[in-house]
Amino acid sequence: MRRADILARIDELIGERRLVTSGGSYPVLSPPRRAAATGSGGGGNSSRSRAGHAIGS
Repeated sequence: MRRADILARIDELIGERRLVTSGGSYPVLSPPRRAAATGSGGGGNSSRSRAGHAIGS
């Protein structure tokens, strides 16, 4: 995949509010807060969600 394609896809996800950026000189991408809280963020941190699931089971 070309760099331009990756950047275009990231821009799409930000436009759809499926990703947010921290802003600043070195922005960090993350799922929107509501998606992170409900676990519907697309499986971004799978090891953390698996650990949380095991504890809650």
